Amino acid sequence: MKTRPSEVLTVVEPDKEFRKANNAVSVRVKSGPTLSMMGRRLFNVMLYHAQHLGAPGVNAPEPWGACPNPGDYYWIPLPDIAHDAAWGSKDHKLVVWTLQQLQTTLVESDDPSGRFSSVQLIGSVHIVKGSGRRPSLVGWEFPRSTRDILSNPDFYTKLSIFHLTSLQTTGGAALYEIAKRYLTNIGGKTSKNHWHWWHDTLTGRQIGSIPYPEYRYFKRDVLTPAIEEVNRTDIHVVPTESRQGRLVTDLQFMVTLVTQTSLELPPGPVIDSALLERVCALGFTERQACELLGTMADDFLRATLELVEERLNDKSLEPLKSPAAFFRKALKDDYVSTAKIKPKVLPDKPIPAKVVEVESPAATERKGRVTQALLEFDALAAMEQNNVLGEFYLTSATHKRLKPGGTMFRKTLGNWLVDATDRPLAQLLPSN
Repeated sequence: MKTRPSEVLTVVEPDKEFRKANNAVSVRVKSGPTLSMMGRRLFNVMLYHAQHLGAPGVNAPEPWGACPNPGDYYWIPLPDIAHDAAWGSKDHKLVVWTLQQLQTTLVESDDPSGRFSSVQLIGSVHIVKGSGRRPSLVGWEFPRSTRDILSNPDFYTKLSIFHLTSLQTTGGAALYEIAKRYLTNIGGKTSKNHWHWWHDTLTGRQIGSIPYPEYRYFKRDVLTPAIEEVNRTDIHVVPTESRQGRLVTDLQFMVTLVTQTSLELPPGPVIDSALLERVCALGFTERQACELLGTMADDFLRATLELVEERLNDKSLEPLKSPAAFFRKALKDDYVSTAKIKPKVLPDKPIPAKVVEVESPAATERKGRVTQALLEFDALAAMEQNNVLGEFYLTSATHKRLKPGGTMFRKTLGNWLVDATDRPLAQLLPSN
């Protein structure tokens, strides 16, 4: 299969598993940027490598000014992070940017002990640029208060990098981790929470940063796509809605293990370079486009992009002032389903039918007389024509402004010969 120059075909080994502390699974963002699908992938990959290395300081470079204690950090090559996260792009600047996002993200969990409440996902990060065949190294530390919980937890959920990287949306990744945590519970049921809790957890948005949508929109845009993604992995989830009257209040999931899965395909890349370029072409920055790619299913993004690009190319409509804003609205209002792409256009004003005037017999007769008068004028000698024109010019100053020989001149002269004198042309000529 051919790939674009900016893309790499990444296959994550199925046996790469790690342990994630239970109270680090169902977290919500307390402050900071959205915990995107890209952020989740990188964080999980870093957990895997931290557990695989066993302790910080392995492969640590020599100390330098900004990092006098490299032995306190976990160190792995930057290409290894990109590979295990199925990054899909050779541009590693976005990896570094996502790591910076994780540094500023504070999360909280509902663990009664509060041991994982309001802490950074990762602490300091250092990049050591490579040279020659030596790749760049990434060094990071976990917050000291949670290092043991994250790297060597007592109560944990076993997760597979392979399955996590097969998920393409933030909601799908979050729901998969939560479902795996409760898979071995009695009855195989997740905790029962208000759907607002599930909204915060599955979207990765900061708690209270946006007004909650109606439940039906949350279900359409986030919940249903997440369930469909999870059900293509090694587990199956079925939601149960609790209601008060007609309103949905709480959600819970029944989780079962899929006894026989279909043939596994290589995980999709976290960054589809072609899709990223198309989104950026609408006016988004690369970071904004990456956030969209991390929060929306690729198929939904592509379908909406096609509608928006069709709208942009429609020259019969007024040009869009902000294609990016229009694209966001198309995503929010699901133009793909409603086919609500073209604004209502008032029908053009009907063009009145051309009135074909029927010439009266008198008009026809008069036209014939004008034509005949001009023929007689044309038959005169040059001196005689000059005499007639002298009389014609004296009749009206307007006649003098007419272009000799022009259409209007001929028409006016013909009518003058017929109407002004109403005499045969010979009578206008001087007598011998």
